[in-house]
Amino acid sequence: MGAEVVEGLILNSPMKKELHCSAKAFSKMINLRLLKINNVQLPEGLEYLPIELRLFDWHRCPLKSLPSNFRLDNVATLNLSFSPIRIPLKGTQVRLLII
Repeated sequence: MGAEVVEGLILNSPMKKELHCSAKAFSKMINLRLLKINNVQLPEGLEYLPIELRLFDWHRCPLKSLPSNFRLDNVATLNLSFSPIRIPLKGTQVRLLII
């Protein structure tokens, strides 16, 4: 309840303890503009990211790919440091921070 008004979310778990979350929660966050994830696992994978997202930061993201419906059109910063994700860039101008 109220997920549609969330504009920013930071999920940060201590290094010694992994946090497991359900990715379904993001499907209701249609106005999410900032998403930072650190040491968090999404066992179900990630099916949805909102079109309004401007900053997406997931250090050590375990996923091999982003959702097929995820569009980078509005993303200004994408930080997937130390992640196995490969992103094909087709005319998209986005500041990537992939280490």
